[in-house]
Amino acid sequence: KLGFRAHRKLTGSCGLAGDPADSLAGVLLRERLPAFERMLWRVCRGNVFLKQADIDVPLEDPASGDEVLKAVFIVFFQGDQLKSRVKKICEGLQGQPAERREMAISVMTRIEDLNTVLNTTVDHRRRLLMSAAKNLRLWFIKVGKIKAIYHTLNMFNVEATSKCLIGEAWCAQAQAWPPSRRGTERPKLVPPILNRMTTREAPPTYFRVNKLTVGFQNIIDAYGVASYREANHHAIRRHHLPVPLCRDVRRLRARRPDVPGGAALAPTTKASEIWATFFNGRYIILLMGLFSVYTGLIYNDVFSHSVNIFGSGWSASVVLGVIHMVFGVCVGLTNHLYRRDFLSVIGEFVPQLLFMMAMFGYLVILIVYKWIAYSGQNSNCAPNLLIGLINMFLVKYQDPPENCDVIYHGYKPVQIVLLLLIVICVPWMLLTKPLVLRARHKNRQHQHQLRGPARRHPSVTSRSTAACSQFDIGEIFVHQTIHTIEYCLGCISNTASYLRLWALSLAHAQLSEVLWTMVLAIGLKQEGFVGSVMLFFVFFFWAVLTVCVLLLMEGLSAFLHALRLHWVEFMNKFYQGEGHKFEPFNFNSVEPDA
Repeated sequence: KLGFRAHRKLTGSCGLAGDPADSLAGVLLRERLPAFERMLWRVCRGNVFLKQADIDVPLEDPASGDEVLKAVFIVFFQGDQLKSRVKKICEGLQGQPAERREMAISVMTRIEDLNTVLNTTVDHRRRLLMSAAKNLRLWFIKVGKIKAIYHTLNMFNVEATSKCLIGEAWCAQAQAWPPSRRGTERPKLVPPILNRMTTREAPPTYFRVNKLTVGFQNIIDAYGVASYREANHHAIRRHHLPVPLCRDVRRLRARRPDVPGGAALAPTTKASEIWATFFNGRYIILLMGLFSVYTGLIYNDVFSHSVNIFGSGWSASVVLGVIHMVFGVCVGLTNHLYRRDFLSVIGEFVPQLLFMMAMFGYLVILIVYKWIAYSGQNSNCAPNLLIGLINMFLVKYQDPPENCDVIYHGYKPVQIVLLLLIVICVPWMLLTKPLVLRARHKNRQHQHQLRGPARRHPSVTSRSTAACSQFDIGEIFVHQTIHTIEYCLGCISNTASYLRLWALSLAHAQLSEVLWTMVLAIGLKQEGFVGSVMLFFVFFFWAVLTVCVLLLMEGLSAFLHALRLHWVEFMNKFYQGEGHKFEPFNFNSVEPDA
């Protein structure tokens, strides 16, 4: 509120005209405010302007310590004399004047100084961070490598007397001695001492791979890491894996996008994690596309329409399947020969091969003979090979149709001999290996008893006793029984799995025909300008459905089925997969944020 109103200008006898207006602010007891106002009026003769406001919150009096009510005021005046009089009046009434302008200027000056200091600090911090950011990635790499090194060194044992670290590790034979040689070449470095140890632990499995073979090797390792010194078939898989897929998807245009897609990814490097899966399988995609185009040319099929390029084609799913499985059995022979396990050659490989050839090898021979002996002119005389195979096991023979001959003369005794061979192979696989191992075990026990206790060294005695105690004929019989049943039933079920190649191929052909007749044919039936516009939009939907259904969905289905044929039908004939992967210390595998 206003204490009083000045009805004249702030220029009078107490001040000089033209002097700048000044002010004085302060705090005063509320009950002394009327006396302060009257005294200002009389002493300054009305040449001041007073503005006041009550303070609602009680304040503590610094002299007495009591809470009192105060008011804040500001006095406007002009000239130094009025300023001196106002100060004396304020001091006489025990007011607390404050130099508002000087205080504001001081506060503003201090704020500016603090802002200057803060800005300088922020700029300095920014420069430090910018200079550190240039080396941040390098620091992360160095710290990650140091952590990896010390994490590995923590696995070593400390030799207190020699003041050295002792550790045991697996190392590739070709890479064992170069680190020691490099240590001797560098001055002021103590070269490491490498000693080859003898251990009974199974060594890890290590395969040299490159950017072409790493994808196929990863597929094999996903099923199981090969045992040490077991035959590695990733080179075989590189050529075999695309074959079942191209049998599933045998359309020339169905896999054509795989070829440029795989070829585009082949020379590139991995750009992001989104394309990591496609990048790792770029060569698989490329080979599958090439094999599928080749098979599409053989099957004379482009966009579900026949294009006779090479003449008629043969359905050979069973033939390829039997060859694939027989080849898997032969790969198992290489493992037996490398380990010099001739018992497995006689007790497993020979009966397995005879069992497979007597049953399905004979069927393949009949299929090829049927292709050669029968044509479209005498197709009514062609025998049903599936029924004939079933009748061979039932020892039941049907007469050929009228005016037709049997498939070949003397087939009955041949089939009886093959059936007896199949029956003989089952106990051959089941009993040979366990009985021979049992005879060897008894022979070792007999030799152990014939030797005198004094002639045997204690360590040799303990090892031979432990070897004898670990032999369990019951466990060996159970394992061999499971293996025999699995192989015999697997030969039948695995051969039937290859028949699904034909089923998937037929499904793919039907989908291609449906998309052609139900989608694209709609735009091809129209004529004129309207037909061109309609064909443009219809082709878009047809292309989208072709890519989504035939390329992606059917391609993934065919790939998974081809993967299953290799994992189950092929690899179970020889692959143990009981090893563990060799993972050496490598800085490339160290993550920067580890």
